Amino acid sequence: MDVFDAVVQNHRAALRADAVAAAHALGLFPALLTPTSPTDLADHLALNPRRLRPLLDVLTLEGLLTRDTEGRLSLTEAPQGPSPEPSVTSGWGRLAQALRDDSPAPGGDWPLPPEGLRRYHAHLVAVGAVAARELVEHLAPAAGALLDLGGGAGCYSEAWLSAAPSNRATLCDRPEVAALARGRLGESRVAYREGDLFETPWGEGFDVALLANVLHLVGPEACRALIRRAAAAVRVGGLVCVKDLWIDEDRLAPATSVYFALNMALFTEGGDVHAPRDIAGWLAAEGLGEIQVARLPSGGVSVTGRRLG
Repeated sequence: MDVFDAVVQNHRAALRADAVAAAHALGLFPALLTPTSPTDLADHLALNPRRLRPLLDVLTLEGLLTRDTEGRLSLTEAPQGPSPEPSVTSGWGRLAQALRDDSPAPGGDWPLPPEGLRRYHAHLVAVGAVAARELVEHLAPAAGALLDLGGGAGCYSEAWLSAAPSNRATLCDRPEVAALARGRLGESRVAYREGDLFETPWGEGFDVALLANVLHLVGPEACRALIRRAAAAVRVGGLVCVKDLWIDEDRLAPATSVYFALNMALFTEGGDVHAPRDIAGWLAAEGLGEIQVARLPSGGVSVTGRRLG
């Protein structure tokens, strides 16, 4: 199970209700009385198509909309009764406003106080441990020096270190997060680079550079920039690995990823669940070869590319 799975499993009905309420508030349903392309719909409603698309995907997943072979959307049936209200007034209750403003909604309690940050990352380590171990197993026989970018409290570095006594890791994250990893992993086999992923010097010559659950936080251009930096940090023959949520080509499964993409549209400037083929294309565009895409047993995706000589 990945981090957002439990949220969707336990709260899907409320999330669905908030998506429907946002659609009503935006006037989306009357605009779809005749088949309409997502681009034309966004133009008609004066919305950013990038931020609108995940809402349309959720509504299609839940059976309220139908997508034809040309990608046009229409109502499955006209909604009945009064327009619903969001289940909450913050967070997902601000979906309609975030789409109108084309701006992320306030993130609730962020930034977290120190104890809240510790608990949050402890949760990420606990729920991500299985995915981390299976990714390291998938990357075998890769070994040696790992660059763990946005490594959090060290879930993936820990799995890497456990795979072989000679493995070592360099973890890069914000100072307050890197401190949590240092407290868990120590410094005998792990080095730390504290700062922004787009600016902090990492070093070079790594065997593997890992971006685990990072790219969904940013848009395509930022993804390309991070992959470019990662590619420059590995040795010739080394791997760049992107691990993130899997989403099908039609963007309608699995449900966790469909809802998480809308969560990213709500709370980030450019984040998304990026399609595996897009990630593979970004790795290739940065000069990496031997691109491989694999769906992992726990439901995530691994996309790897090798730095060629």
